Amino acid sequence: MPHGLPGALKLPACKAMLNDRVVLLPEGTVCQPLYPCADQDGYDGHWTVFVPKLGNVILEKEAFL
Repeated sequence: MPHGLPGALKLPACKAMLNDRVVLLPEGTVCQPLYPCADQDGYDGHWTVFVPKLGNVILEKEAFL
């Protein structure tokens, strides 16, 4: 359970980044939050999550609300 998030989440329909391209995840997609992403300026609100059959993808923090 990283940073207070549950071990697994069901997501609403949302966009995600996978290998530098945008993919649409359908509502109810199950993911495992791994860790927050950062860039040169520091934490920017994005998270790396594991989605079965896709692998690691990057989501915006709003997808968890």
